[in-house]
Amino acid sequence: MKFNHIAEYSTVMDVFSPFDFSHYLEAQSAQGEDALFVHERDGCIWFCIADGAGGQAGGREASHYVADAFSQMLEEELHSPDEFEGHLRRWDQDIAAMSLLGETTAVIGKVTNGEVIGASVGDSQCWLLNPEFAYELTQLQRRKPLLGSGEAVPIGFGPMASQGILVVGSDGFFNYVSLTQVKQLANSASGATASQFADLARNKKGALADDLSIIVIRQP
Repeated sequence: MKFNHIAEYSTVMDVFSPFDFSHYLEAQSAQGEDALFVHERDGCIWFCIADGAGGQAGGREASHYVADAFSQMLEEELHSPDEFEGHLRRWDQDIAAMSLLGETTAVIGKVTNGEVIGASVGDSQCWLLNPEFAYELTQLQRRKPLLGSGEAVPIGFGPMASQGILVVGSDGFFNYVSLTQVKQLANSASGATASQFADLARNKKGALADDLSIIVIRQP
């Protein structure tokens, strides 16, 4: 079973947009289990990262199911973490009911009107960084059961003022970098892109230890 989720790869932005965003995904094999979606619409950035459970049959299909489902939410008016939690709970049941799908993490949310809001389950992470502080929005999430188990417990985050840099990534990024490295790059004057953040997770030979997906969103 394949899901053709939409991935936004263009970083060419409308001149009136308050946002600057980029993303990067690199799979370790043809069966890479990460999926992402990020899109700007009407002054709002919608973002999603899902990481299929490693070693479980159907993990890739589960993560792509989430990215596909999230890409179809852009017309919805979502104003609270509870509403994002509700979508994750529904997808948890939907995926569990499909025998060909496995399990996955998920971080979904949006940035609008100077605030970030969303929900998550698993061990993918979402951080808000600026020169004054670094805050993990997903710090209260439940690592297990994963989405697709039929027993996942999504935890919402926000709304929180989003001035600074939002970094959303799978464990293929966050397990192989230090917070100090991430903060230094985030606060550099260079305006680092998602691919530059991804490079922090590479070993001395330039290789990654796991599938990696990352979204970087800046808002003044």
